[in-house]
Amino acid sequence: MNKKIKIGNLVYEVENMEDSFEQEDYLGRTWLSKQVIRINPNISKELTEQTLLHEIIHCILDQGGYNQESQDEKLVNYISSSIYQVLKENILFE
Repeated sequence: MNKKIKIGNLVYEVENMEDSFEQEDYLGRTWLSKQVIRINPNISKELTEQTLLHEIIHCILDQGGYNQESQDEKLVNYISSSIYQVLKENILFE
């Protein structure tokens, strides 16, 4: 999965995680300073979509100055899983 996505006014490179240690501990990670989102390549398509949306929510919150909220994984998980469910069940994601 190597692609670019624009979030706000920044373009992020979306790529597969390469480090096996990283893959064991994370589904996805974002490096804001490098504008890179990495997704674990060993997960299902559905979990990849959910993880990408989760990382996008982190980027949106950080760019909006909501750094503390972005660190709240429970909040980010709730927002991203709720949005994903709405998009998926209403055939907005395929």
